[in-house]
Amino acid sequence: MTEHSEASFVSTVDHVTTSLVARAKRLDNDAWRRLVTTYSRLVCFWCRKKLPQSADVEGVAQDVFLAAAVGINNFDGNSKAFRNWLRTITYRQVANHWRREQDEPRARGGSAAKVLLNEIPSSEIDEGDDKPSTIEIEQENSLLYSGLIENIRHHFSDQTWTAFWQVVIDGRDPSHVAADLGISRGAVYTAKSRVLKKLREDLSFDEI
Repeated sequence: MTEHSEASFVSTVDHVTTSLVARAKRLDNDAWRRLVTTYSRLVCFWCRKKLPQSADVEGVAQDVFLAAAVGINNFDGNSKAFRNWLRTITYRQVANHWRREQDEPRARGGSAAKVLLNEIPSSEIDEGDDKPSTIEIEQENSLLYSGLIENIRHHFSDQTWTAFWQVVIDGRDPSHVAADLGISRGAVYTAKSRVLKKLREDLSFDEI
């Protein structure tokens, strides 16, 4: 992303997150579903950082959102604070996962689980206070953007969505995308335009 598009993206996520959190607190199920869709990729990314050898990333991520749903009325902050709040919940759920691994050594692989647990500082997995690098922040932003637009995925055909995704998200040349999909370059630009238009329309409804 360019500096301008990065600033625009951050502003968009701030607006959408603030709106969805406020609506989720009012027990708006659609708002909660969209909030989960927006942040799921990011939560799984955090889980994989701490559980590189675990196949239960999705299970831990579900625990994260369950804990967030229970505690969301206690959250009082902006979207930047929400990301940090969710990160802390994630690392605490990771810690809970490792403790379960340690408590069930026979079913979970014997002493190996205990060794893996001991390799991760408790302060790191419990509080999640390690600061992400610049590259990690860029990765997080990309995952958030992907999650944000996933909310409108069902409005488009696979071909339209693929053309948009490969050009906008993967950064591929439209001509190469057109050749791979067997469509015209103009059709690729049309797909991109249609999805971005729908995204803008969708975001316009996210008023507090």
